[in-house]
Amino acid sequence: MREMRNGSVERNISSGVVKITDYADRLIDGLKDTDFIEKVKAAQINWIGRKDGINIDFEIKGTDRKLTVFTTTPVNFGATFLVVAPEHQFVSDIGSRKIWGEW
Repeated sequence: MREMRNGSVERNISSGVVKITDYADRLIDGLKDTDFIEKVKAAQINWIGRKDGINIDFEIKGTDRKLTVFTTTPVNFGATFLVVAPEHQFVSDIGSRKIWGEW
């Protein structure tokens, strides 16, 4: 168990949940052989959530660090901002340093 900066608690809980993304291709491809209506197939595909895209590395100005971002729409490589989850390692690494005006 780990306490987060915002006061919430992160816990590791073992469960019988299967990581569906490991089976996404097989599940989606298997839908082709079913008799479900297209609306149901589309709903299942959206629920499974397989996404095709690329990873883009963004260098952090003034450091040797980079953030890798997955995107399904690499139309324009110019980004206005990046959002980082509070539990991401990068947030822990920057700590309380005054960086936002510098980077």
